Amino acid sequence: MSDKTNIAWTDITASPWLGCTEVDEACANCYSRELTKKYFAKLMRRAYQLAGFPDWETLPLWGNKSPRVLVKGFRANVLRNNRRAAKEGIRLRLFTSLMDWLDLMPAGCVDQFGHRMTRLEFFADYLHLIFETPHLDHLTLTKRPENWRSSLEAVENHYALGGSGNDSFCC
Repeated sequence: MSDKTNIAWTDITASPWLGCTEVDEACANCYSRELTKKYFAKLMRRAYQLAGFPDWETLPLWGNKSPRVLVKGFRANVLRNNRRAAKEGIRLRLFTSLMDWLDLMPAGCVDQFGHRMTRLEFFADYLHLIFETPHLDHLTLTKRPENWRSSLEAVENHYALGGSGNDSFCC
């Protein structure tokens, strides 16, 4: 997470997880893919190893066959920036720059400790964090608008079926 960014239209860049899948020719020059491979390969490979993937050393870091890796400090940093914005009486814009929030994560998900998780767990946790941080404007950009309704319905069903005691979030 960076509290300083060269992106003019945002204040903070961060990502709840690493990885994505190209959807069309617009992804050919993806800066997120290159930054992820350059700066986070070691972290991702370690998570793959801890998760028990037999091909952890050669597993792709990007694309359909790449498990997404949860960024462990993301939540704490977002909450910290929300407190800062509240204290200063400002709104901060947060852009999740190294992923697409509506990616279906076809290869699955792991956290940095190797625990395998479902896409629904990743996604629901991210949406809950947005709900918890009213002093931040979350810039949730996507190249997958067709996944919006089904993704939100899955989270709604998860909470309605007792996935969480937080009724205020699901309602």
